Amino acid sequence: MLRTLTATPKDLEAMRDRLRSEIHSALELSRQDYVTFECVSVPNGREQTYQFVCDRHGELALDDRGAELPVLEIVSGRGWRALLGLSVTWARQTESRSRFLGCQLILFLERLPRSQSSPAKQVMRLEWEALDLNSNYDNDIAHPHWQMDLANFAEVRTDKFIHSEPRVRDSIIPATDVPDLSWSSKLHLAATARWMTAPWGKERPLPHVSGPQNMDELLSWMASSCRYVRFQLEEAFGE
Repeated sequence: MLRTLTATPKDLEAMRDRLRSEIHSALELSRQDYVTFECVSVPNGREQTYQFVCDRHGELALDDRGAELPVLEIVSGRGWRALLGLSVTWARQTESRSRFLGCQLILFLERLPRSQSSPAKQVMRLEWEALDLNSNYDNDIAHPHWQMDLANFAEVRTDKFIHSEPRVRDSIIPATDVPDLSWSSKLHLAATARWMTAPWGKERPLPHVSGPQNMDELLSWMASSCRYVRFQLEEAFGE
């Protein structure tokens, strides 16, 4: 049976230190690129979110909710640069115990050469939400899962015109072609599943649902996810 992951303040301090080391290795950062994770307070004082803090090469990007997220450039090529944001959130239950709420890796893309009129935009997310207090999920969505944010890259085309007949109107009517990609963000693509041995049906727990059962699983998953995204982008951007 899946269980909800909890941690003590000491566990969270150890998590922060280990994340710094794991991410340095996963992203192949140099010794000069000092990266750590610090707790960001939220208004209600109950949630604790850990995010990148960088003293070199660190930047901020706006996510889809309009919030600033610290990011790192991980690779560039083919007229693009890719930036990565990473966070993990816990809910404080008591002074001595916090419950895992979720973690996310967000990928941003920015066109090169850089321009203030064309900032980095969110293009993809890898999310792992927590089990509820009853160690369940309230829907059939896969956890963890990938989500695409393709709508951010839908371009408005203004180079198409409708030419009317001169007898009717002696003018040119501009037309726009805006592809609707908003549906793409509603797709939750499974990041892990046991479908080869447990076909998806009505059984519970779902074969495409899992929650981190201990801190080692969570940290290993986060570091490996960063490493894999960097590896894939290097392959994709390679000449």
